[in-house]
Amino acid sequence: MKSFLVSKIWLLVFGMMAFLVSCNQDESTPEEVDAYVEEVVYRIQESGNLGKFGCYELVFPVTVTFPDGSVSEELNSYEEIKTALRTWRAENGKARVRPVITLPFDVLNEEGDLISVETIEQLRRLRMDCRRTFFENNGPVGHNIRGKFCFRPQFPLTLIFPDGTEQTFDDRRAMHQALREWKRNNPGFDTRPVLAFPMNVIMEDGTIVTVNSKEELKALKESCK
Repeated sequence: MKSFLVSKIWLLVFGMMAFLVSCNQDESTPEEVDAYVEEVVYRIQESGNLGKFGCYELVFPVTVTFPDGSVSEELNSYEEIKTALRTWRAENGKARVRPVITLPFDVLNEEGDLISVETIEQLRRLRMDCRRTFFENNGPVGHNIRGKFCFRPQFPLTLIFPDGTEQTFDDRRAMHQALREWKRNNPGFDTRPVLAFPMNVIMEDGTIVTVNSKEELKALKESCK
């Protein structure tokens, strides 16, 4: 009788171990991984009404924070974001929490204003201020085949601060740092820094377009709906 009970206990232990191993293995099909990447990119854009169907364009490069707290290397496009998501999923399996764009990051609105997003609350405010309702009326299914962005600014970029001073930057990191320092040193200004015209932007198909005014930038953004 004792031998029978011991055998049943070991069978139960082996069964639990097999169950735990199976839970930690990602047996997702390629289609399921595609759907995962599609939804994460959609949710990233939805969170702040970003990209082709929103009001704002990301200023690359950015990084992505994964569910385990790790952070990607700098990513220069939505395609690189998708590649990073696939790699992480392949190495880590399923997760209940979705990856997100690492704060802080910068976006450009259709008026040419450069906006630094440093908190979740600021991100929510961006979404609420956007007039476009694509992300309210559509879901992530099919998002992989949609265009992800209208354009992205090409460095070097010249920034005009509200006090009239100008500074040219060769990369986003230096520009963002200058923005934070200027805000810290000039708390009385309510207006945002803007990018100087003319400026070059890279379209989704890779072509470079020179934008000469705020009106041209707005028209370019409107044409991407």
